[in-house]
Amino acid sequence: MLRTSWDFSKPEERVWAAGGLTTPDYEGGVLRTEAVSTDPTLSASWVEIDSSKYKTFEVRMRIDKPGEGQVFFRSRDQQLSEDKSVKFALKPGGEFHTYEVDMTANPAWKGTIGALRFDPTSTIGAKIEISHIKFR
Repeated sequence: MLRTSWDFSKPEERVWAAGGLTTPDYEGGVLRTEAVSTDPTLSASWVEIDSSKYKTFEVRMRIDKPGEGQVFFRSRDQQLSEDKSVKFALKPGGEFHTYEVDMTANPAWKGTIGALRFDPTSTIGAKIEISHIKFR
């Protein structure tokens, strides 16, 4: 079954590959990690998202440092690149926030999306907790 949502409290949904991050742990049902580079990533290269149906990337996340999040996307025959991404400002602090990223803000969001890369921050040393990621 192809997914459009991932709840990190469910072990079978902990499938995103991490780069530039400490090894994620899932204590308390959330993905917990720390950025060890200024370009940390969570990647899913096996998705099939219908861009005409799913227009919003939603992530529920807590982060302790200011910075910027970014969602990259591509079709099966493209490469991930800056021109196929959408950035958003982070709200640091002790609370979880639900970020709703309008993917249609980038005109390249069309057709079937075959891979995603989520950069949860641009700040090295940031502590990150994510409860879920979904498209709607």
